Amino acid sequence: WYRAPYAQHYLLEVFADSLLSAPLYFDSTITDTLVGRQVQSRDTTVYWRVKAGNQYGWGPYSVARRFTFFSNPATPTLVYPPPDAVLSDTMMTLVWNHAPFAYKYLVELYVDSALATPLLIDSLVTDSFLVSYLQPADTAIFWRVKGGNRIDWGQYSETRSFVFYSISD
Repeated sequence: WYRAPYAQHYLLEVFADSLLSAPLYFDSTITDTLVGRQVQSRDTTVYWRVKAGNQYGWGPYSVARRFTFFSNPATPTLVYPPPDAVLSDTMMTLVWNHAPFAYKYLVELYVDSALATPLLIDSLVTDSFLVSYLQPADTAIFWRVKGGNRIDWGQYSETRSFVFYSISD
């Protein structure tokens, strides 16, 4: 917030609800307009208001504002296919464990271990699996996944590989 004229200290109140009825933090000894606090809960919206004071008393409260603390998404764990698998399915299914604090996933498939030649890159995946009919036969496929939320992307999973084995008639 901006410094108020004639203010000597501020009263900051932080609440867990928009009705300002569930207090989380209260401090009437603040002398600056910048406050840093350790936050315990993540992915939580809080509401705050402030008022200025001096030797004559307190002014009115500011308009209540809100903000949300976000956690970085955890790293997904790849489930299927297992490392170095040889597959002959009619469709490719990739499965990973849901990553805490992730609401979307970036799935990357490459045809080289250096991850330089992409086969598929999809950042619109919202579940912990992807099914595709993309099947380059007898080619090693390298894949990895990372979770994302409204603020940032997490770390990539390990990179795994598998091969589609072509079945001849």
